[in-house]
Amino acid sequence: MKQKQISVGAPLGIIQTGGGSVAGAMLPGQMAVTSTEQQKNALVSTLQQRASSPDIAAAIDRWSANYGVTKSLIVAVIQTESEWNPNAINSNPPTKSTSGSIDHGLMQINDYWLKDYICADGKKCGVDLDGSANVNHNICCGTMELRDRIRDTCKDNPTPERIYSAYNSGGCDKYLTDNGVRSNVQRFVNNYAAARQAFP
Repeated sequence: MKQKQISVGAPLGIIQTGGGSVAGAMLPGQMAVTSTEQQKNALVSTLQQRASSPDIAAAIDRWSANYGVTKSLIVAVIQTESEWNPNAINSNPPTKSTSGSIDHGLMQINDYWLKDYICADGKKCGVDLDGSANVNHNICCGTMELRDRIRDTCKDNPTPERIYSAYNSGGCDKYLTDNGVRSNVQRFVNNYAAARQAFP
């Protein structure tokens, strides 16, 4: 089946400032959607179903409005990071600056890098991140992190690819040189295209 190529690398539609879309030629660093139309439609349905869970829907609505980040971006990150598993845990190996860390919950919040950040719910982002009881806090911390990546880290060119690359790896352009990050960003691009259709 032929795969439809859709450009999603436009900086518009990430922050709630009116939105918009860009059509035409691919920009440098832009990635095409690689899912088929049938796969995308199935994913749209999945995203709508998973994001309609009352606790999750309330948290996405609340923190999307609070931090000015679109629902579609939050939904795409959740799908890419944990596939909607509030108990998801990922252990990261030690690096030059850490002895290792753990990513927690729906948005895979890192307990080392965000441990001292305080979310708008009044709690530190290094605690209470796992499980259904902590869905609201996890989405609060993840949405705050997305806002910071848009507003600060990648502010010179906040495309979806760069924002997710920074969210996932710390570097806006790391997906251009790191195959592992690039693979994650490609999954995100497919999820983001579906999320924009599910939550226009």
